[in-house]
Amino acid sequence: MKTIKAAYLGFWWIGLIFSAAIWAGSLFSRISVWFSECRGRRAARSTIIKRLYTLDTMEYWWIAYCLLHNVQTLSATGINQTANSLLNKGIVTQGSGSIVSLPFHLQDFVWEHLQKHREEFLPREVCEDREKVAILERFAADLKEIM
Repeated sequence: MKTIKAAYLGFWWIGLIFSAAIWAGSLFSRISVWFSECRGRRAARSTIIKRLYTLDTMEYWWIAYCLLHNVQTLSATGINQTANSLLNKGIVTQGSGSIVSLPFHLQDFVWEHLQKHREEFLPREVCEDREKVAILERFAADLKEIM
């Protein structure tokens, strides 16, 4: 007389293979989604890095001030045009606070790129020119003023 295990061994194997196939399909689907998300993030980051090379004067001063003082975050009013422009371009993220003073943080991958290409965004001549450094200091002070 056969035991239940021996009688239904074929069904057990079919169930095991069917479950493994479903699990493998699910795993493949998740991996595929993960890879496409990574590709999308890389493309978005590449676009943001390209935008660094098309900044207007005020946006450039923001970047130069951060590099000059080695700070990744500046506070500005919530209605500051430069801060909002950099936010819309994806270069900075906005922290929480009041409309009078919000922290705007250069994204980490942007900051790393700026550190690697420091001379392109903050030439030595600017650091050594007192007049240009004074302009950058006035720029940072103006960020907190409500127009």
